[in-house]
Amino acid sequence: MSITTRKPPAKLSRRSIHCNLVVKKHKVILLLLLLLGTAAMAQRPCRDTLVHCYDTICEGMSYDFNGRTLTRGGMYFDTLPRFSGPCDSVVFLHLAMLYYPVANPVATNCCDRNPGYWLYSSEGKYFSWSSQPDDTSLLRQLHADSVFVNPAVPTVYYLTSDWRSTPQCPSHGSLRLNPLAKVHASFKAFIKDFDYSNMQVEIEDRSTGNRETPYGGWAGRHWYFNGELLPQTGANITIQVQPWMGDSLKVKLEAYSPTCSDTASRVILFPKGLLSFPNAFTPSASSNNVFMPATDGVTDYEISIFDRQGIRVFYSNQLSVGWDGTSQGRPCRAGTYVYRCRYRCDTTPYGDQFRTGTVTLIR
Repeated sequence: MSITTRKPPAKLSRRSIHCNLVVKKHKVILLLLLLLGTAAMAQRPCRDTLVHCYDTICEGMSYDFNGRTLTRGGMYFDTLPRFSGPCDSVVFLHLAMLYYPVANPVATNCCDRNPGYWLYSSEGKYFSWSSQPDDTSLLRQLHADSVFVNPAVPTVYYLTSDWRSTPQCPSHGSLRLNPLAKVHASFKAFIKDFDYSNMQVEIEDRSTGNRETPYGGWAGRHWYFNGELLPQTGANITIQVQPWMGDSLKVKLEAYSPTCSDTASRVILFPKGLLSFPNAFTPSASSNNVFMPATDGVTDYEISIFDRQGIRVFYSNQLSVGWDGTSQGRPCRAGTYVYRCRYRCDTTPYGDQFRTGTVTLIR
């Protein structure tokens, strides 16, 4: 039988025990120091870094600001991520919008002796003017804030910025101007087929300088009757009116071009003269044997009478001379004849009146 014996564990020296205790103690101290330092750093105030940037953007373009697309001027800010250190970096962007130079035309009254355009810029300074073809009216105005021009032919005017020459922004704007034509409004109006139940007024536009355009319903004129705008815009129009509704009719014409206009007005007096024809007569009778009108206030007069074949059998321009039923001294056959009369009255000396009708010759 064998007996196994164990050796007692070796005893640690005092020095080894002391080192182990010191190491453990140091680890605790280091851990405490690390925790205290982290807490101290967490409680210490942090100052962010502020950065200000200044830049420009052209009208109609976009600007990329850290992934954001900007299309308008203003002040913007963003916070950059932390690459090192506990504090943030805040970037402020001051973005200015540069607008294109814009020339705005204003037409003066083209009926004046010196018609033309005033041109001015939207910003009002640091601009220069030029044209193609060369316009002599720009002389001594090349660097003015606003210029006055009167082009003789269609002209393109350029407005160039003296301070904006950056390649990303256009430095000039342009516009095209046509010559200004003076407009003179004028029309002719006369009364046609007047009786006491109906009256026709015919009007003819005789203006100069007004122009019709094929777009937008631009007819070059507007007609007004007694202050009301008429739907008709043609150069020649006919209006039906009732004489008993008043003594006169006010007509106004507004003639215009794309840049100018002029007006003309006239008051048309309703005829007050009397002109009445019989519808039949008998040359052999003792009365009513001559075809002639009864008149009052008629100043100018002429009449023509035609047979059924359209042959004129009678003409007179005197109120006192009527038709006796003969043609060239020979009696006309009984039947129906057509007459056409032109006359003027005291109240309408500027316009001819017309009357047509039939008369029966009885034998």
